[in-house]
Amino acid sequence: MWAMRRGLCDALDCLDSGSCAAPCEGESSTDATVIETRHCYHDLNVYFSMDKQGWSKCEANYYIGGFYRSGSSLYQLQMFKCCSYKASRWSQCSDENWAAKFNAIGQARAPKHKFLVGLYRSKGHKLRDIDQAFTCGCVRGY
Repeated sequence: MWAMRRGLCDALDCLDSGSCAAPCEGESSTDATVIETRHCYHDLNVYFSMDKQGWSKCEANYYIGGFYRSGSSLYQLQMFKCCSYKASRWSQCSDENWAAKFNAIGQARAPKHKFLVGLYRSKGHKLRDIDQAFTCGCVRGY
């Protein structure tokens, strides 16, 4: 996942969509080869970390591929689906400030060629309280 789109309301229900892509290698879109998924797991640690202020992240070299929620409040974001790719690892990771980008309807995204790895939430329980995203690129040869 490289972006998330939220609707008009501020409840977790208004997380409308995520933009997904797999990493690929090649010089152009005509000769690009998609890097195959190696492994996915459902991160149960998010069950506790999303209950309070702080970071929720996939394990090293895994990227967010989806979410599981049990209700409308941010603390009810229960799991991340985290996936890794064959012979690949994180590269050029950075924190992205989403405080203003995710306070209203619209899309917040990772920088070009990066994917979501984690989310930082503040004390509140609404979508506007997702203040940062941790993003990483992908490099082969691992």
